[in-house]
Amino acid sequence: FSISVNFSRITIHHRSFYTDFHTIIEKYKIPSHCIEIEITESAFNELSSTIIKMLINLKNEGFNILIDDFGSGYSSLNLLNTLELDEIKIDRIFLNPENAKREQIIGLIVDIAEALNMKVICEGIETKEDIEMLDKLNCKRGQGFYFSKPIPCNEFIKKFKQS
Repeated sequence: FSISVNFSRITIHHRSFYTDFHTIIEKYKIPSHCIEIEITESAFNELSSTIIKMLINLKNEGFNILIDDFGSGYSSLNLLNTLELDEIKIDRIFLNPENAKREQIIGLIVDIAEALNMKVICEGIETKEDIEMLDKLNCKRGQGFYFSKPIPCNEFIKKFKQS
């Protein structure tokens, strides 16, 4: 299975990020295709061309690049054009029942991602109704308390070693 690692804009701007990241990957012999590099949408607004080139290198090395919390900031469709992302993680705010246009917005994001050959995951799933709506919109991946609340590492290992 894949492991998603969420990096802040401060972390990815650190001079030794690329080297430090590879040191850890090599130390634990983790295949690149098993790591998903998550960067929040708001961090992309401040990425320099150097950082974008680094992310392109990481993608070319087989790492998956995800935009996290998509739609929560000042979304720019140009961002989807600038960097070949593997996946969009739709921010949980769109699942809020008070959001009258939630189905339309999520549906459009799913359609855009599909047209760009990207995967989509929706954050914040808490109810069976959320799952039913996402299924109807062809959003087949999700995360949230409906599936599991955060658990300690030893419980995680037990749960997934058994299944």
